[in-house]
Amino acid sequence: MITFFGLSVSPVYAATKTWDGGGGDESCSTAGNWNGDTIPTSSDDIVFDATSAKDYTWDTGCPLTVASLTQDMGYTGTGTIATTYDSTFPIFTISGNLTLTNGGLTHTDNSTAETYRLRVNVGGNLIIGTGSVIDADAIGYDGGKGPGAPSGGSRPAGSHGGLGAPSTSILPPSTTYGSITEPENLGSGGKAHSGGGAVMFTVTGSTVVYGTVRADAVAPGGDWGGAAGGSVFLTTGTIDGPGIITANGKPGSNNKPGGGGGRVAVILLDGGADFTAFEGSINAYGGDSGSSYKDGAAGTVYQETAAQSSGGGTLIIDNNNLQTKVGVQTLMPSSVDLSTFGNIIIQNDANLSVDSDDTLAFGSVTLSPEGRDEAEITITDTTGVTFPSAYTLSGYTLNIDSEVTTTSNWTIESTGRLSHTGNFSSEVFKLFLNLTGNLTVDSGGEINTNADGYTSGGPGAPYGSARQGGGHGGLGGSSTSVLSTSRTYGSMVAPINLGSNGSGHVGGGAIIVTVSGVLTNNGAISANAADPAIDQGGGAGGSIFLTVGSIAGTGSITADGMQGSNAKPGGGGGRVAIILESTDEDFSGYSGSITAYGGDSTSSERDGAAGTVYKQAYAQQPSSGSVIVSNFATATIKPDVITIMHLVTGTSATIGSVLLDSNGIFRVGSGDILTLSDAGTTLDVRSGTTLLNSGSLALSGTGFTISGTYTNDEASSVFYTGQSDDQEVTMLNASYGNLAVNNPSTTFNTAANISATTLTISGGILNANGSNVTVSSTFRILSGGTLALNGDETISTPTFETGGTIMYNGTGTYSELIVGDTYQNLSLSGSGIWSLDATLDVNEKLTLSGGTLRQESQNITIAGDFTLNDGSTLVANAAQTITLDGNLTLTDNSTTKQNLGHLIIGSSPDTIELGSDITVTTLEIGTGDTLNTHGYDITVGTGGILIYGTLDATDDIEGDKTIITNAGNWERKSIATFTHGTGSVVMNGLNQSMSGSNVFYHFTKTASAEDTFTIGEGTQQNFSGSLTLQGNPGQDVSIRSSTSGVEMTFLVGTSASYSFANIDVKDNNAAEGQTLSCHIDNDGCTDSGNNTTWLFPQTSGGAAARQRRNQRQPATSGGGSEGSSGGGSPSLSEVGIYNDVEVANTWESEVGSGQVEEVYSAALEPETFKDNTLIKERREIFIERVCQRVENWFRGKPDWVNESVMPRLNRRLNERWEFTCIMY
Repeated sequence: MITFFGLSVSPVYAATKTWDGGGGDESCSTAGNWNGDTIPTSSDDIVFDATSAKDYTWDTGCPLTVASLTQDMGYTGTGTIATTYDSTFPIFTISGNLTLTNGGLTHTDNSTAETYRLRVNVGGNLIIGTGSVIDADAIGYDGGKGPGAPSGGSRPAGSHGGLGAPSTSILPPSTTYGSITEPENLGSGGKAHSGGGAVMFTVTGSTVVYGTVRADAVAPGGDWGGAAGGSVFLTTGTIDGPGIITANGKPGSNNKPGGGGGRVAVILLDGGADFTAFEGSINAYGGDSGSSYKDGAAGTVYQETAAQSSGGGTLIIDNNNLQTKVGVQTLMPSSVDLSTFGNIIIQNDANLSVDSDDTLAFGSVTLSPEGRDEAEITITDTTGVTFPSAYTLSGYTLNIDSEVTTTSNWTIESTGRLSHTGNFSSEVFKLFLNLTGNLTVDSGGEINTNADGYTSGGPGAPYGSARQGGGHGGLGGSSTSVLSTSRTYGSMVAPINLGSNGSGHVGGGAIIVTVSGVLTNNGAISANAADPAIDQGGGAGGSIFLTVGSIAGTGSITADGMQGSNAKPGGGGGRVAIILESTDEDFSGYSGSITAYGGDSTSSERDGAAGTVYKQAYAQQPSSGSVIVSNFATATIKPDVITIMHLVTGTSATIGSVLLDSNGIFRVGSGDILTLSDAGTTLDVRSGTTLLNSGSLALSGTGFTISGTYTNDEASSVFYTGQSDDQEVTMLNASYGNLAVNNPSTTFNTAANISATTLTISGGILNANGSNVTVSSTFRILSGGTLALNGDETISTPTFETGGTIMYNGTGTYSELIVGDTYQNLSLSGSGIWSLDATLDVNEKLTLSGGTLRQESQNITIAGDFTLNDGSTLVANAAQTITLDGNLTLTDNSTTKQNLGHLIIGSSPDTIELGSDITVTTLEIGTGDTLNTHGYDITVGTGGILIYGTLDATDDIEGDKTIITNAGNWERKSIATFTHGTGSVVMNGLNQSMSGSNVFYHFTKTASAEDTFTIGEGTQQNFSGSLTLQGNPGQDVSIRSSTSGVEMTFLVGTSASYSFANIDVKDNNAAEGQTLSCHIDNDGCTDSGNNTTWLFPQTSGGAAARQRRNQRQPATSGGGSEGSSGGGSPSLSEVGIYNDVEVANTWESEVGSGQVEEVYSAALEPETFKDNTLIKERREIFIERVCQRVENWFRGKPDWVNESVMPRLNRRLNERWEFTCIMY
């Protein structure tokens, strides 16, 4: 029994073949290289000693199995075992021990494919002495070859177990491959360097390692990116010793990128064996470039004992504290289920990365991370990733590079960090997390994407050679002599963009988190730019967008820009938005800080501008939260370094409020639209802050407070929109570019004189309130808009569009209307007195609600509704006119109706509706115009009534009856129409006259003194309801024809009543109606002669002083009884009109032979025959006589017959002769 390196080795009694190197080459198959000049057999013990230091190659010319192999201390050469990946020489088998006391052992070099590897099965023990090395360095794939060889780039590195570093700011241009638990692949080459080879040993006994087993990439040598480590796969009973096992990547020369680590797997087969006896190291490090962030990623080390299931051992990812670039990770090879490992150890700046075909069940896998600064897990695809219902992040950094959506409660403990991978020059990686549950960040815990934004460039990066800060929510700072060249970008209410690079420092990342429940933050949520490191401008803050049910805690939420080194300009602040979605939730439960500060350069006027913070409570949904622009307290900022809504024109945002605080300077950029739209809208510009408007600012609400500076560019726009419940809004004291107000229910009060380039009032009231309004360009008042004035302001002349209104509401005395004398809508309120100095033309409505309007010597024309409200006064001048020139409503709501003076109804075909009783001095209704009374009363003074058009006194829908009281004359032109309804006409003036034929319902003529009522000769006055003629004792009312001796006619309907007292009648013919009786003694009546169908009885005997002459009794129609008609519609013959021939004959007999056609044409074309008085009067006579026959037929019939039959009879008359009869 022999003891060697602690092992008991039984002697083997077989032939010994010793290498003497006597042959002419290094081949084992050359007999001259062996003692005895014979090739060994499979039963021989092979010895390499001091006899010869010559290298050897064991190939297929020698036995593929030997009894044992020893390289003792005297041997200094290297043996090459030419085992292959194919079946040529797949395995070299040593039945006994393999003892390597000195010298080296390797396999044949490879080139572009996996051809050779060192694969040995040892039936005994494997002993690697201190002076010995199993060396597969740099004999893997040649440069640029292999599955992990880089593509593109100038000098990138190769990959295998870990990714090789790129040479520039790009993601690694290669991938990982191979097996974690059974590695066998060669390492890929870098751009020019070769990767590591492959070492595979299966040892039945024990393995003692005092020396080295390595499959590293080639050592630096050449100005190119490094190559990847190869594979070491050792299966053994036990392992012992202080040696080294490695499959490390290597860098190129001159700090060129390092290659990725390879793969090592050590599996122990003996029961009870573990790794505690092995005091050495097992590594698969990435290549150390010697330059920050150019190192390769760690490969994998796998350790398994017999106590663990196959594949259930420990995975170790260790990168020796190297600094890797963005995306340089230990990416799992294809289809790895990480949950099968018994433990995963991540340490020394290692980063385990999970791809789409990998499986990782958090909660099921055992993790042993070293700490969040040393251990990272990166989820590049969530396909195979799951989380438990309660997930705790502790001891490592979890990078979410692919959106995670899960139902789970998450806790980030004090040693945990949630983040995403950094970016280069485009937005690739962001943290998207959607939790149905709660999220808790403990004190010390982090959601941290600091310095994970743009490594170079970005939309807000400065340009040019100046060392300036980057921009995002705010502009980056610049030196005192240079304008800022950075830009702002992104959304204020839903920020998701990365922060831009300054002139050298990385911007902040992006955090987009949705939590259905409670976000409790007692730690830090940050997307800040990189800490200062070089003598360049600082980066800009990134984005934080939190949509949560509610928020609580005392932690911090920051997206701050950072400063450059040596007082270089700071970067602009980023953007933060927090939206609360649970009912009634607000921010009262969160007492922590929320900032988007600019970077503090520590030098005057070099600080970055603040970014934006948006806070939206549940009650402010949707998009009605508050934007806060606030910088750190000691910030000193150049005038051009500001927080701009967006420098790219055309951006729009809708929010609730804006707060500028602590050195905040906020600009709405040219072409941008910022809308403040919420019932609780506030605009608070605090002392020391500035609001600049170069775009469009839409303001609703009422809470505007300016303690700082507020300016509008000349081309900017401000829209005051108010809210539906806003009664009054006080406008900002500022000079405006384009100014507009629009809310129908809101009064917008000025705080001082207004100066604007343009002014548009499209809704609501702009109340100048005594302030001047100066508009240098276009001033428009649109439909629904009102400009309210005292009356003594200085006002630029507006242009009215349909619906625009001027309201005068002053309290003084004003000699003119200061806006002019032509309006769309004009309204007066207040208590002032306004006098007209020129003709007033109102194209739409005139409304008097207060104060006094004095007509003076001016005419007034109104085309819209004319309304007088109680408390207003119109001082009309009857010598002038008020003309209603449009289809409108006239309403006088005064308790005591006001005298409208000389009122003209229309100057074109118009219809005027009364909305109340009215009082006028003169009422004139124009040709083609209509006045509908709707049951309201009209009181007319001595100017009288002149009707050219239509006066329609038809009852209104409630049955109110119009009373027309007239103290002047009544003149109805022959072309005019008076429709009486069931109303009354009262003539109560003196020496009145009436012209034209009229039909009245109730008619009353009274006088307070002796009077003459003159009626036009030849006219007929029809009274279907009642006729009252009333004088006073000794003061008769004389009824006279306009031409003495020429009759005028009274037709008092058979169902009408009449009442006479103290009248003197002459030249009156009542033959067509009732016989009129007026008692001489009892009624005080006088028959002055030429009266027909009048009775003037006396109480005393003897002949009557006045007689009734030519009385004609009413005719009765044949067949006119109720029974004959049966209640049906009568034929024309039944009412005495037998047929068309009879009607024509009747016309000819009444109006003269040959005149029928002319009379008929006059009915159709009255304008053509308007001057032919004879024809018109004869037609009227004919119509009246026909209708008298109709009336005779209906007399005595029940009401239901009249109501049923009359409409149908009228239809027949209208169809034949285009007239109808009105029955009472």
